[in-house]
Amino acid sequence: MVQKKTNQISFTFPIWWWLFRKIRILFLPCLLFSFLICYFSSLIRFNVRNNFNAKNSNYGQLDWIFYKQDLHQRTDPQWHLRLLITLLLCFLFGVLVLDFICRFLQDCCINLNKLWLQKLIIYCCFKTDPLIFERQREQIKEIIFNDAPRLAHHLVSVFLESFKNSVGIILEIYFLHFFLKSRNLDPQIKLLAFNFNLIIILFFLIYIILTARLQRKKKKQLIKQNQDQNKQISQTLNGFSASNQSEKKAKLTAFFQLCEQNFQKLKIYSWQESFFSLPALLIPGLSLCFYFFYYCFTNSDFSGAFNIYLLSLCIQSIFWKLQGLFRQIPKCHEIYSLHNNIKKLLIKLLNKNSLKIG
Repeated sequence: MVQKKTNQISFTFPIWWWLFRKIRILFLPCLLFSFLICYFSSLIRFNVRNNFNAKNSNYGQLDWIFYKQDLHQRTDPQWHLRLLITLLLCFLFGVLVLDFICRFLQDCCINLNKLWLQKLIIYCCFKTDPLIFERQREQIKEIIFNDAPRLAHHLVSVFLESFKNSVGIILEIYFLHFFLKSRNLDPQIKLLAFNFNLIIILFFLIYIILTARLQRKKKKQLIKQNQDQNKQISQTLNGFSASNQSEKKAKLTAFFQLCEQNFQKLKIYSWQESFFSLPALLIPGLSLCFYFFYYCFTNSDFSGAFNIYLLSLCIQSIFWKLQGLFRQIPKCHEIYSLHNNIKKLLIKLLNKNSLKIG
């Protein structure tokens, strides 16, 4: 690992680890609050579902995951009120207040990341040879004003979103376990829930694996198309300085034709983007699909419809969070690209052939 120390600034590669060390005092509490927000959010949903149906095995209990609190529903006619007050306090202090603080800490982490990245690049510019600095001036500006803020934002937001979705999936699966082990549910329903989840997860994974490379390819094509169009716009505007009216008209006609062609390509790309969003569009209908299969294969009289409704909500929630995890994959690729751009620039500025990555 290469380490450079001065009186003003010190850094260790890889850059993302060096940044984490700089912001850990703010970032670690942010992670803790994110976990607590997921915990209390899931806790509220589970206890509301569990206590709105007297047939549930845990009816009349406040489940804190770690232990169960008996609300003495037989001796206390106001136990529902106690339950709702407790859950309301959980929301106010465990979700609302913590989410407010977490958002503040997240913004502070992003801004601090940006500050340290820019200080790092500027300090390396100060230490480098003036000739090297002049050669890299444009790239330095591009990275300081564009790449560094984007990397600072993605490093924090992607990790936090992935963490929240992962914790949410674990908690939802944990709470789903209570429904599936309940004696009130028919064994056929449990088997149906397991098979339904397994098939949908496999569908998600196969679809995303098959379309991931195609999505990256189409995105690169769109970026190149926009760059070509911007160049054509510049050339067209420069051509207006010519005195010959026929040349100006020819350039204008050619530009309009190019715009029409690009618009047709964008329409195709929009259809492809809609097709790539198919799993996310299907998620809201998962509960209805589960209801349909339940009706067809288990019990047509809907005697346990409320329990099936709660079970289907758990399934839908898991897939929303799973889809949120998959949405971070393109951002991870962008982080990798931005990280490499900044690292290569620092290698040039420090006049080193390579940097060891710890």
